[in-house]
Amino acid sequence: MVMFIMLPLKQTPGSHMLFEQSLPRFVDKELFPERPGTDVWRGLVDICHGVPALVRTLAGFVASNPKKTIEDWAETLSCLTREIISSAPFDDYGRATKLLNYFHSDMPAYLKTCSLYLSMLPKDCRISRSRLIRRWIAEGFVDEKQGVRIEDEAEAYFSQLLERRIIVPAEHSSGGGVKVCRDESMVME
Repeated sequence: MVMFIMLPLKQTPGSHMLFEQSLPRFVDKELFPERPGTDVWRGLVDICHGVPALVRTLAGFVASNPKKTIEDWAETLSCLTREIISSAPFDDYGRATKLLNYFHSDMPAYLKTCSLYLSMLPKDCRISRSRLIRRWIAEGFVDEKQGVRIEDEAEAYFSQLLERRIIVPAEHSSGGGVKVCRDESMVME
């Protein structure tokens, strides 16, 4: 396994700015009544210690849980503080792994399978959305649902991984959709 040293952003305001910039793409302002600058959000972002990939993954985690209340997020902060922060120093690879595991613990099994498939691709590999979706279908990772085409279901999986920042756009089509993506390298390692 290869480990890369990532230089953190300045705790304040760099990582908080990155968090706020990552959210608008995913989160409807009406579903997100508390401003990202509140104490709970600041606490969650501070746990990432300025590591950009962790901050972006946190934003994806938040975006994928739009029904959580600010009280739920306060409990998440408390849990992370208790379980992760106290267990290992930040420069320990294990601590970053624990954070990533926590962020992905609520991911449905079908998304975990599709994201794991990305780990087989070479580092920083760019892959077309349509090719990736066809591969997932060929491998049997996409569940057929009554009344929904399997391709549409695979597109939904792709959108969910995009929302969670597991994959990121690398190229857009003329219509604005994602044409080519790449994995968010730290997450896949």
